[in-house]
Amino acid sequence: MAGFISQDHHLSLAQYRSFAQKMPPIYAGLTLAMACHIYSLYCIVPCVWSVVCPGALFLGAIVRGIWWHRNKNKPVEDRLAAVRLERATRLLFLAAIVVALMDMMAAPYLDIYGKYYLVMELLVCSVVSTVSLIHLRHYANLVAGTVNLAMLCVVWGMHNYFAFVSALVAMLFVAVLYACVVSYYDDLRFLERARREAQTLSRTNAALANSDTLTGLPNRRHFFNMLDELIGRADTGSCRFAVGILDLDGFKPINDSYGHRVGDLVLCKVAERLKSNLAEAASFFRLGGDEFAFIILLQEEDAPLKEFGQVMISLIESPMTFGDVTVSVSGSVGIAVCPDMADTGDRLFEYADFALYHAKRTGRAHTEVFTHLHKEELQAQGATEQTMRQADAEAEFYPMFQPIVDTVTGRTQYMEALARWNSPVLGAVSQASSFLLPSAPV
Repeated sequence: MAGFISQDHHLSLAQYRSFAQKMPPIYAGLTLAMACHIYSLYCIVPCVWSVVCPGALFLGAIVRGIWWHRNKNKPVEDRLAAVRLERATRLLFLAAIVVALMDMMAAPYLDIYGKYYLVMELLVCSVVSTVSLIHLRHYANLVAGTVNLAMLCVVWGMHNYFAFVSALVAMLFVAVLYACVVSYYDDLRFLERARREAQTLSRTNAALANSDTLTGLPNRRHFFNMLDELIGRADTGSCRFAVGILDLDGFKPINDSYGHRVGDLVLCKVAERLKSNLAEAASFFRLGGDEFAFIILLQEEDAPLKEFGQVMISLIESPMTFGDVTVSVSGSVGIAVCPDMADTGDRLFEYADFALYHAKRTGRAHTEVFTHLHKEELQAQGATEQTMRQADAEAEFYPMFQPIVDTVTGRTQYMEALARWNSPVLGAVSQASSFLLPSAPV
C-alpha cells in the first residue's frame, strides 16, 4: 500500500487534505450500508456473514468516522500525512475484502431478488470508492477491482443472462469513472505543482518587496510594517522598544569625489558591519540614500541607548578600502522610545528624526535620545511655525539695524538689517527665530 502514496511530500499532503474531508461521509455510508445488510439478511444468511462481519464493519466505521471527523481539519506534517494515508488505505482495503467476501458467501442462501440486493450493494460500494478516492487513483482502482470481482461472482451464480449483461454494463460505467479518476489525479498533481510555484513566487516577491536590493537589509516598507506590529504589542503593555535613525556624515563628498559606485560600496560595507556586529542586539533597515534605521527590543527600564549608538558610530568610522581608494564616514544617531515618548509609529519616527537633527546640530558623530525637553522644544517650534503662517507681516515684523564697523578706520561701513517679530500670541520671539536680511552698504 505504501507504493500507492505519492513520494512527493507536497502531493501526499494535498492527497491527505482531500482524503481527510471525504473520510467521515465514506464511513457514514459504510455504517448505513452495514446496518441495512444486518437488517435484511440476519434471518436468512448464517450469522457470521449476516451479523458478525457486518457488525464488526459497522462498529469500526463508527469509530474511524468519528476520529476522522475530529482530525480532518487539523494541520499535519508531510510524514504524518503519508503515515495516516497508508494506514487508512490498508483499513479500507481490508473493509472492501470483508464486504466482498461476506456478499459472496451470502449469495448461495438468497433467491434472485436477494442476489440483486447484493449486486446493488457491491455496485454502490464500487462507485462510491471510485468517486470518493478520486485523488488516490491506485487505491480506488484496487478497491473497485475487489468489489467488482465479488459482484461478478454473485451475478455468475444467478445463472441469468440479463443479470450478467447488466453487471457488465455496470462495470463499464465504473471503468469510465476510473478514467475520470486518472484525469482528476493528473489535475491534482498539476494544481499542486502550480500552487507550490505560486507560493514560491509569492515568497520571492515578498522578499523583494521587503528587502533593499543594494545592501540586503530590510527596506523602508519592512521597517514601518514591523513598527506598526510592535506598536500594537506595546498598546497591550507586552512590549517596550526603541526606534533609531542613523544618518551617515561625510557620505555626499565621497559620492561626489569617487562616484556612485564607491558610494554604493560604502553603503554595503556599513550594512555589513552593522549586521555582523550588532544583529543580535537590534534589527537594522535601510530607509534610503545614506539613512538607516534600527529597532531595539528593550528588556531593562534604562537601557544604555546612547552607548549603543556610539558603538554603531565607532563601527562605521573605521576606514574602508576599495581597491586603491580608502574612505571614511561617520554617523549621527537619533533614538526615541515607545511607549515612553509616543504611542504611534509616525510620531515615534518623527521624534527619532528630531533627535537625529539635534545630534547633527551639536557636532555630528553623536547620539541623541529623544526626551521630554526635546518634546517641549518640538511643540514650541510647531506653535511658532503655525503662528508665523497666520501672522500679519506688516503689523508684527519690524527691522532693526546693526552697524558693521571697520576696526582700522573706526568708520561704519555697512548696516546689517535684522528682522524682529513681536507676536500678539507669542510675544517677542527670540532672535533664534529672526530672519537675517542681506546687508546693504551705507
